[in-house]
Amino acid sequence: MRIIQLLRTLNRGDGVGNEAIELSKLFTRAGIDNHIYACVIGEGIDKSLCSPVSKLGETKDSDILLYHFSIGSSISELVKKKKGRLILRYHNVTPYHFLKNYNPYLALRCMRAMEELKDLIPYTHSAVAVSEFNKKGLMNMGYTCDIRVCPILLDPDVFKKKSESNPRGKDILFVGRIVPNKKQEDIIKAFYVYNRDYDPDSKLILCGNNAGFEKYDRDLKDYVKKLGIKEGKVIFTGKVSEEKLVSFYENAGAFLCMSEHEGFCIPLIEAMHMGIPVVAYDSAAVGETLGMGGIALRDKDPHKCAAILNEVINNTSFREKVVICGKENLKRFEPTLVADNFLDILGLKESL
Repeated sequence: MRIIQLLRTLNRGDGVGNEAIELSKLFTRAGIDNHIYACVIGEGIDKSLCSPVSKLGETKDSDILLYHFSIGSSISELVKKKKGRLILRYHNVTPYHFLKNYNPYLALRCMRAMEELKDLIPYTHSAVAVSEFNKKGLMNMGYTCDIRVCPILLDPDVFKKKSESNPRGKDILFVGRIVPNKKQEDIIKAFYVYNRDYDPDSKLILCGNNAGFEKYDRDLKDYVKKLGIKEGKVIFTGKVSEEKLVSFYENAGAFLCMSEHEGFCIPLIEAMHMGIPVVAYDSAAVGETLGMGGIALRDKDPHKCAAILNEVINNTSFREKVVICGKENLKRFEPTLVADNFLDILGLKESL
């Protein structure tokens, strides 16, 4: 038996790619023959770890084809022709309407991805969704196969490094690509009120790559000017190194998420590990990942949000309670527990 992981793009620093790498390590530790195949392979990826999809040869009935699905690709047609048990690892697809005004090409690709996903229904043996939200999405689409839920498997070394820090900063932080579904404009609006009414020395750090959404990035910067926020108070970092990212977490007083579409939302986990209180709009899978580990917003009223930010940043006892709840919530995502669960779902737990 082999486990063949398939995904469109394998890049370090990307949530889907990182999980594929961690799963490969897990399967290797379990003594299971495995390999990753991707349409696009990023720089610095070990060739012994991943090969181009075009290099995938014949497969056997005993093989597991673990297809990481987050956007459409030629893999969707390829797996229909291969032997083996097709297991869909569903990370979700960004809905068309969020993207159409800023990147029509990517929006169309996402629309086609949903068509590909539906076409895979008769070929899929089972599915492993990263959240209950994603599971419901598959069921609503018509999937009737066994669908289990298992959180994303993250690098335990990264967890350890982040959890050892003890931040005492004042910045408001959001980590995520500059893309319309993340709704950075709503973060800016809440920060505007917080900066005006509570702490004029505060800063907002928007950490994320704007590739493909440069127009949205410009619109956000124009919005900052329109609100009259002083120059230097809202910082767009662009893509950063892991070391720089950790420094942003270390200087954060609160993590604010206003995203309207997430299949999981890894930065929520990172913030909790860094001991940062999380305030997040309860939408898509955000509330599910947040659990009891932060403050869930039922609406986006910037005045209410600013008042909550003031409490979690400046009320020491309240802040400590939120941080403790975050640490408790993290137990659900502990890598050893997730790895054990994943192997169990695949029927491979006895391999360890």
